[in-house]
Amino acid sequence: MKLWTNIERNTCNLVRISNRKINVFRDAANNSDEHEVAKLLVFRELRAMGHNLIVEAIFVGGGRADILDLTDGTAIEIGHTEEKKDFMGKDYPVDKVFLKASDVLRRLK
Repeated sequence: MKLWTNIERNTCNLVRISNRKINVFRDAANNSDEHEVAKLLVFRELRAMGHNLIVEAIFVGGGRADILDLTDGTAIEIGHTEEKKDFMGKDYPVDKVFLKASDVLRRLK
């Protein structure tokens, strides 16, 4: 088992203790099927690259990320109805990446 880097440890500490489910895919009932499938594809791709992730990460200071990449220290939002400008305006304690669900799903074809 590989030891965690400082980035992974520090990023994990930004998440509520009760929400630290590492490398477990979690879906949110309020999201559309398209959103959840796109989130699963991103999750699987990052896991295949060896990244450690928290899905539906809730930050200690507030806010929720679709995927928190502990390895890179970035929050990933899968946008279905949300616009990039809305997401980029959110105050997260890490860098942010926005992916459109339709773009992620298009890679499947």
